[in-house]
Amino acid sequence: MMMMMMMMCVCVRARCTAQAETEVASLTKRVRALEEDFESTETRLVQTQVKLEQASKAADDSERSAHLSILFIHRVPVTIAQGRI
Repeated sequence: MMMMMMMMCVCVRARCTAQAETEVASLTKRVRALEEDFESTETRLVQTQVKLEQASKAADDSERSAHLSILFIHRVPVTIAQGRI
């Protein structure tokens, strides 16, 4: 009787261990997938920030150009070196 109970305990432990190992493997796989997703998202964020900076610079340049065009059309003297723009 005692031997049978010990064997049952061993079987239960083995089953619990196998289930725990399966769960750990599954969680490890999920963590890897999340890390890869994070890296991909981080890369896209950096690329988007660069594009935003370029677009901002282009907008600033365009605004300056439009301002100069308006001044030129109205024939207002402009001296860029004096920083009057």
